[in-house]
Amino acid sequence: MERDDDGVLNRLLPAQAERRPDDPWIHCDGKTWTFGAVAERVERFAAGWAEIGVGPGTRVALLLENSADYVFLVLALIRLGALHTPLNTAFRGSYLRGILATLRPEVLVVGDLFLDGALAALPGSGVNRLVTVGCDPASLTGVRELDGIGSTAAEQLAAAAGPAPSADVTPGAPASVFLTSGTTGRSKGVLLSHACWYAGIEVTSTGRDVRPDDVFYLCTPMFHAAAWTLNLWTSLRVGAPVVLDRWFSVEGFWPTVRRYGVTQVCTLGPMHHWLWSQARRADDDDNPARVWTAVPMPADLWLPFTERFGLQAVVSMYGQTEVMPATMGDACRPAKPGSSGRPQPGLELRIVDDAGAPLPTGETGEIVIRPRRPHAMFEGYLGDPGSGAGPDGWFHTGDLGRVDDDGDLFFVDRKADHIRRRGHNVSSAEIEAAVGSHPAVADVAAYAVAAAEAEDEVMITVVPRPGTPLDVAELLRFCADRLPPYALPRYVDTAAGLPRTATGKVEKYRLRERGVTPTTVDTGAGHHGP
Repeated sequence: MERDDDGVLNRLLPAQAERRPDDPWIHCDGKTWTFGAVAERVERFAAGWAEIGVGPGTRVALLLENSADYVFLVLALIRLGALHTPLNTAFRGSYLRGILATLRPEVLVVGDLFLDGALAALPGSGVNRLVTVGCDPASLTGVRELDGIGSTAAEQLAAAAGPAPSADVTPGAPASVFLTSGTTGRSKGVLLSHACWYAGIEVTSTGRDVRPDDVFYLCTPMFHAAAWTLNLWTSLRVGAPVVLDRWFSVEGFWPTVRRYGVTQVCTLGPMHHWLWSQARRADDDDNPARVWTAVPMPADLWLPFTERFGLQAVVSMYGQTEVMPATMGDACRPAKPGSSGRPQPGLELRIVDDAGAPLPTGETGEIVIRPRRPHAMFEGYLGDPGSGAGPDGWFHTGDLGRVDDDGDLFFVDRKADHIRRRGHNVSSAEIEAAVGSHPAVADVAAYAVAAAEAEDEVMITVVPRPGTPLDVAELLRFCADRLPPYALPRYVDTAAGLPRTATGKVEKYRLRERGVTPTTVDTGAGHHGP
């Protein structure tokens, strides 16, 4: 594999454009962009950015759906040494206004689908220029009415003659500010250096057995770090094509994989569950997919999934926006269902108790991480560089896990989602795996609710499968064969859907806040006894 190991992202594209200018890199919306064509468009965008005052350290936020121009705009910012911040497209109203007030970007890039919401959030945000993508000129009336905020269409940037000014970028320099998922509260801006991205590229490339003849498939949101670590940056470094979809589609997934010969697949949250739940077909294993990165993949689904779709391997990983990733599986080792893999070389990982003391192998505790080399993880949070590590020097993830004798990490639960019931520690993830295997269940979330009789009670919200009646009593009997008595859900709610972030994570704090309602079924499970 040809590589550029200087740890600076803005040297990747020029290197590939020189080596393989006519080879395809991005397939998107029926159009194919070669490395050479991308390099030319990125250079024009970079010159356009420079003309409107964007340069080293300028903060630029992007509120866009997946597209080729999203990639070009970001690469042009990287080229100039600017900082890019992809925004969750679900942000709107006062929440978006609060995010902008925290990030204080000088420029906001916005697509047509999100223009109205962006205009409402701009006053007082600190943004001084709007860059629009795919917007009808007639819709920009609201922009012209905003005092002190200029407006530029992306195509105007791309019309710049160039060349763009050079930027002296070092591996430790910040490249981006990515936002945490916000499942437990307001998102924070995470400062990520070029070297941090490189560390993620290296470990995921090795763990996924990435080859120069691979074809990648990006159908996860580009405001999520996985889209870049697992697909865009890795494919660029290897010099391999990537298929870019605007969004994930159950119906369109396999036709796209087969049409483009996709070999490397990545799915997050419930995406692989939705694909697994589709009716079986005789040709399920007749596809080009080779390695599937599924985050997370339940242990009991691991081998059946691999066999059904004819894969070389399923691998998983563990990470947060601050550490991308902390651990990674290995497609070349024998499968270990449920494992999130081993720590990347630049990181040290421990399992500790509530007092921060290391726990023995096999015991469950909080996952804590620290770098073995500079810039192996995030540089701190925006507004507080250097923050992140606790007073003991370790970054406390707020997640629970255990490590086996081989050094493999097994994620257990979010610490905030872990349930303590009558002296027993209960994993919400294990409850969800058991309940979710019922044929009438399309989706489920398990969480703790307070009860007068005990420290916690187990509650689940179930989304029934369309056209399949859900019998709560029968569901409880089904779970009794799969869970210990203390883990059986006492309270059962049904809903048309679960509140999720745009990356598929369930916002359990919303469910906990709602708690037991008049429509909740009290099964009495675990009410008496252990």
